[in-house]
Amino acid sequence: MWPAGQDGQLGSWPVGGRQRWGVDIAGSLIAKARTFAGPDQHEINYLVGDIAQPESWWDGELFDGATCEMALMDIDDLDGTVTAVARVLAPDGMFVTSFVNPCFPGHDKWLPSWPPDHGYAR
Repeated sequence: MWPAGQDGQLGSWPVGGRQRWGVDIAGSLIAKARTFAGPDQHEINYLVGDIAQPESWWDGELFDGATCEMALMDIDDLDGTVTAVARVLAPDGMFVTSFVNPCFPGHDKWLPSWPPDHGYAR
């Protein structure tokens, strides 16, 4: 199983029939993810849940891998999230993440929590 990634990307990943899960604390983002069209999009299970609290959404079956795209910098419970990822991954599973480089401000269209007009103090 693979948790889903940002912007419906997981619907196009060739995962050989494995189950895929998208978990997000924001119901509005889960609703948006369900609107993405793709040949395998119907095979993704979307859940509203706190990733740091897997007992609220996880059935105990270990994942082969997990992705977290452009979100770690916005998750309040970082320790709980990383602990949860380690808990739900198979022993040989992998965790792939991406996040904004703090040297560059974000863009209000893609990363509104890192507004470009604020910059960084030196």
